Amino acid sequence: MYPDSHQSTPSTQPALCSGLDALLATHYIDAGQITFLGMGTGNPHWLIATASGHYVWRQFSQTNPGVYREREMAVMQAIQGQHWAPELIAVLPGEGLLMREAPGKTMTVMQQDGMTLTDRQRTLILQAVIDCWQIREALPLCNLPSCSYADLIQQYAQLARQNVFSANEFSAEELNVEQINALSEALLHECADWPTAEVCLTHHDLHPGNLLLTEDHCTLIDWEFASLGNPWLDAVMLDQMLTLTPAEKQQLEVALVHYPLPPLTSKQPWKALGHWKARFDQLWYLSLPSRE
Repeated sequence: MYPDSHQSTPSTQPALCSGLDALLATHYIDAGQITFLGMGTGNPHWLIATASGHYVWRQFSQTNPGVYREREMAVMQAIQGQHWAPELIAVLPGEGLLMREAPGKTMTVMQQDGMTLTDRQRTLILQAVIDCWQIREALPLCNLPSCSYADLIQQYAQLARQNVFSANEFSAEELNVEQINALSEALLHECADWPTAEVCLTHHDLHPGNLLLTEDHCTLIDWEFASLGNPWLDAVMLDQMLTLTPAEKQQLEVALVHYPLPPLTSKQPWKALGHWKARFDQLWYLSLPSRE
């Protein structure tokens, strides 16, 4: 099952991409039974059940701040063949991605079903993320863009300020604008000294809905925010999600040794980076056009 399907379902099913039938025919896939799975934060998903197998159509829809479809498609193509990557069948530029359905349930669904992660599954998650960080030398990632956190912060802050003014047509709430400015300035200051030469492939959006699990396999899904970046951000997201044990943190730290942080941050990296990521996510949330 694919992830976003259980996060939110609109009352009106969105229209399927008009080019999907031709795409399926090109790959000799019978359209079969197409079932709407649901929406994530901006991408409708459909399950396509055929005699030859099940596929997921991830249709591009709303583009949230920080999402660049060309980069997402490039990342997906670059990670093909990795055991933790979704199997990409085809790309329809500007429209969406066709993938083979990956086995398992998301952590979100597991939690809803009252299931807890086994030690084996926790190990699989950590190893999948570490493998992601370590593939730069083995894959053609050199042409993928690095993430400019400064540019993203400035973009999010500008959109957040626009939201404040839009909500207050005649008089902006200066306190809110001041808070946004203070938040963005603090984020910019703290990431200014992060290393840029040691970046690696970073998912940037690890949460329970983006991990598909069986007892023997973990698939990382939804790569729309992925880029070359600071892998410590993935690490602190894992800690937030799993409440890592000291041994698990040590396992990640061994893999992160090649990505040194500036002295101030490196004294308490889990606390410092976790706090930074939480505020960065807050600024992103404020930048969304609608938070209803």
